Amino acid sequence: SYVAEKRDGSMITGVVVNDKVRVKTKKSFYSDVAIEAQAHLPAAEEKFIRWCARYNLCPIFEFTSPNNKVVIDYGQDPGYTLLAIRSMIDGAYTRRDLVESLARTWRIPVVPTADITFEQMQKATETTEGIEGWVIYAPNGRYKIKTKWYCDRHRLIDIRERDIARFVVEEILDDMIPNLIAGEC
Repeated sequence: SYVAEKRDGSMITGVVVNDKVRVKTKKSFYSDVAIEAQAHLPAAEEKFIRWCARYNLCPIFEFTSPNNKVVIDYGQDPGYTLLAIRSMIDGAYTRRDLVESLARTWRIPVVPTADITFEQMQKATETTEGIEGWVIYAPNGRYKIKTKWYCDRHRLIDIRERDIARFVVEEILDDMIPNLIAGEC
């Protein structure tokens, strides 16, 4: 188990289709985010995706871009950050130490881990600014914890059916689910 910083972008996976490296969001190669991510796919990440495919592995990235900013500004250049690597055979996640080693070898940015206990994280959610939050990577799943600062800037006041439809089209529904369930972020 470990804790990593929660990036404020869009999850992108890389695959090889008809010998071409393609990136996609959770459901689409053709969403606005996927099209932009494909257009800004760095050479190192493209080669890494191809290498992973040879071993039936699927790299998972967070794509950030000024054109796809949710709350946090990561600068003017679109970027990829490696979050995890998953087996395409059994769905198992690659151990964090191997993910970090591969990221170093391929010179790919990897999401930083956080040296923080659960109790410290609970307190930090009230006072930490400038980050979305953290992801707890546990054997039985992954859990997001968001900062109050982030939630205040990403708050949902009134949810209408057309808002939910827009969240699906813009592929930000996953970010909204904690708001929909708890009534707040």
